[in-house]
Amino acid sequence: MGLLDFFKTLFAKPSQLTGLSAAAVKVEFDPTHLRTDFKGSETSELAWESISGIFVITNAGGPIAQDFFWCFASMSEQKILSFPGETEGVNHLLTELQRRYEDFDFKAFIDATGSTEEDAFLLWGVLPTADE
Repeated sequence: MGLLDFFKTLFAKPSQLTGLSAAAVKVEFDPTHLRTDFKGSETSELAWESISGIFVITNAGGPIAQDFFWCFASMSEQKILSFPGETEGVNHLLTELQRRYEDFDFKAFIDATGSTEEDAFLLWGVLPTADE
């Protein structure tokens, strides 16, 4: 199993990697948690202190389909919180990430924004592996 396939198996819903519209999701945070609100259908959250890795997955679907996905991994919770790159609230989230993670890799983030193929970009922490 390839690394991208492994990531895809960790997502709660496969649609998060394909047909999900950024307009259908809102990302929010408070001092203790990061959460996504799928506009009335469900909410999911991770405690900031449990986040072990932040990465972006890209694909070749753009500009017709979503091609950039934020992913926040918690190995302790065995969960990945993910949402499209243009989700409501992302601009505020970027400011919060800069504040919380001094070693956040903004170069990798910029590289991810220019990617037009399937790839994963580690922005902070560690990537989950199939062995964990």
